Amino acid sequence: MEDDLRRLLDELSAAIERTREGDEDRVELARLVDAVEQRLHAKDAGEDAGAVAEEHHRLVKSLQGAAVRFEADHPALGGAIRRAVDALGAAGI
Repeated sequence: MEDDLRRLLDELSAAIERTREGDEDRVELARLVDAVEQRLHAKDAGEDAGAVAEEHHRLVKSLQGAAVRFEADHPALGGAIRRAVDALGAAGI
């Protein structure tokens, strides 16, 4: 499962690089990718699930919002974000 999530993060990062959106959008999406990676590291480190629940919820909501925003103009990017959200949920992150 973690390998799938890491592959999706790579796909998401590549999609961000290909997008022609303004710098603000790219910076925001890169921040989201970093946040997902931090969640992976926190899970690997065995951090208390209760302590990170609110942060996880905010991250998922941010990713979902980004997916909606990009789906129309950048379907590949929107799809990559949605798959990352799904993988996070499946991995219990």
